[in-house]
Amino acid sequence: MKRGLIFLLIIFNISVFSQVRKIALLEEATNASCGPCAANNPTLQKFVTTNFGGVISVRYHAWWPGTDPMYSSNTTDNQNRIHYYNISGVPNYMIDGENLGVPSDPAEMENKMNESVSKTSPVELIVNKEIASDTIHTSIKIKAVGDLTENNLRLRVAVIERLVHYGHPPGTNGEKDFGDVMRKMLPDGNGTALSPMAAGDSATFNFSVPVNSEWNKDDLAVVAWIQNDDNKKVIQANIDFPTFVLKSNVEPAKVLQLNSNYKFAYSIKNENKDTLHVNITTEKKYAPDDWEVKILYGGGEFDGLTLNIPPADSAAFQVSLNTTSTAGFINLSVKASNLDDPHGYGFGTEFFGAVINGSILLIDDDGGSSWEETYIDALKPLPVDFTMVPEKYIGTIIGANAPENFHTIIWNVGWGFPALARENIDFLVNFLNQSGKHNLLIAGQDIGWDIFDQYGMSNFKQAQNFYHDYLGADYVADDAGSTSIQGISGNPISNGISFSLARKYSLYPESIKAHDTTATEIFKYSNGKFAGVSNHVVKSGSEFKTVYLGFGMELINNEDTKNFLMQRILGWFGEVTGIEEKLQNALPLEFKLSQNYPNPFGTGTSSGSSSTTIKYSLPGVGTTHGLSLQLVVYDVLGREVATLVNKAQPAGNYSVKFNAANLPSGVYFYELKISGAEGNFKKVKKLMIIK
Repeated sequence: MKRGLIFLLIIFNISVFSQVRKIALLEEATNASCGPCAANNPTLQKFVTTNFGGVISVRYHAWWPGTDPMYSSNTTDNQNRIHYYNISGVPNYMIDGENLGVPSDPAEMENKMNESVSKTSPVELIVNKEIASDTIHTSIKIKAVGDLTENNLRLRVAVIERLVHYGHPPGTNGEKDFGDVMRKMLPDGNGTALSPMAAGDSATFNFSVPVNSEWNKDDLAVVAWIQNDDNKKVIQANIDFPTFVLKSNVEPAKVLQLNSNYKFAYSIKNENKDTLHVNITTEKKYAPDDWEVKILYGGGEFDGLTLNIPPADSAAFQVSLNTTSTAGFINLSVKASNLDDPHGYGFGTEFFGAVINGSILLIDDDGGSSWEETYIDALKPLPVDFTMVPEKYIGTIIGANAPENFHTIIWNVGWGFPALARENIDFLVNFLNQSGKHNLLIAGQDIGWDIFDQYGMSNFKQAQNFYHDYLGADYVADDAGSTSIQGISGNPISNGISFSLARKYSLYPESIKAHDTTATEIFKYSNGKFAGVSNHVVKSGSEFKTVYLGFGMELINNEDTKNFLMQRILGWFGEVTGIEEKLQNALPLEFKLSQNYPNPFGTGTSSGSSSTTIKYSLPGVGTTHGLSLQLVVYDVLGREVATLVNKAQPAGNYSVKFNAANLPSGVYFYELKISGAEGNFKKVKKLMIIK
């Protein structure tokens, strides 16, 4: 009986420990002329570079919607892989063979990778590469550490170029940098058929291919993976240089306390045949200057740390965070950069912590971009306290409902998808329906499109009802056809404010309008369509105000205008009072040249003055550096007699004195000429001198 027990324990140990670390494979279909690709690829690239080793990637280039030289250079293999996944739209990504759609949600990508990395694999892939005489030679060794019994398995091998850079965009979407471009499948996209393998079995496959003159041979790598063609599941993947993952006990997010110390533990295990060379760094984003972060290792404190980890060995360290009496929030990144990787990719972890403070809650929901900094910069100068939380951590930091001590929520959507998830709608509805007064500012491009278009990720009835009943808006069109925006005269939020939208990404500012009598249009485009809506609803026991902008605030081309708009909105909400009305409050809505006064003027007039005043207005559509402007006086023969202004000026109302003491009596003309991003303006008026 005891012998049988021992035998069973041995079998159990073999089945549990005869596995190796799983590496996730990310594949993507993209195109250099695809606008959404340009919007989402930076998010995907950041995910790959900061999770490298947990994930490796291969990108295929499609033949639609437009020109793409990376597709043209290898049409067969690109078509093969895109057809393999039945992809009909780009961008489209897969992790371990599972089609996950548009790479718009970093949290979802990380969850899928972690789900894969948390598992083990019954096979180890060892990838070797050598380039000799302009030929790539690669050998792929498969070692079965457990039984590999699945049928219809294939080994696939891709030569990738890690980063392809063009001096000018090769397509129409503006992208110039393309990561992990598939250059050649070996021997082709179909791969090599594999037979089932028992624990202890191994097999080696060798491939060679000439280096194409279009490729940068110094930046080529070989990626190999084993895939089940019945269900497309990827069993294992690897690349031709050492990789690793950074493990930690760090909670993704936590409510922090003032004057407290927090320590987080990290470790790296080297499961490669060569020594790992790793550089450890930290980055604290948003944190108050007096919050301190240090790396703890071997009894010392460091700002940066280099580790050399032999095969089968591990290294452990800690990161400490010290808060002070200053309230704030922090995004703490810890990255282990792979010094064996020419690009320095590595594996990173992020921790978000916040001291709950103030009556304003800023939610960052822009799909991994950094547009929340626009809102932080606009809020900091104001006499308000606020708490910022990424959307994915609302439940952890705030809970299911926003506490009553928050009176205002600012929701930054930017150009992220989904614009509003179901749980977001629940959160906001519960917040606005609380007893008392509550406010919401929500801004972003394509919110309406995402909610009302059949292909939108927020296309569900609950979101549509929220759009109408709480935002007080009707969705009109995806693209308003203008990037010049003006306030509505007399409106407490937008009066006197005007600006252009900067092209920080492809512009599709939405056309919207007020849904019913509780709502009011607050901004309009130069073509008369509306760009923003405010809503004020009073119910029994509760009252809420909302401001909805059909464009991201990060697109406003003038920092002062952007900050003043935030001030105006919070003033309407009641969050700030006694706002000092500066020049921005009176910004004109259009170019204007006024009649000089007095006119006529001169020693022969009742005023007896040789001077007159000329006034003109520049609307708030100029850049930060202002508009190029000339104000010139001519005689009746068209000869220039005085140049009164010749410089760039920002938006505003101006006046200039013209002294005509040296000019004879007669009729003269003054001309205002302006050139800028919104086009040219020219206006001429007549004046008379009497002596």
